[in-house]
Amino acid sequence: MKKAVLGIGAGVGVILGVIVIISLVQLIAK
Repeated sequence: MKKAVLGIGAGVGVILGVIVIISLVQLIAK
């Protein structure tokens, strides 16, 4: 169970990180 939770947490963290990076890049591009 714990491994599954950690896996989901890591996946969500990566997705959020990518979204943040893309947002920053778009702001810089403007």
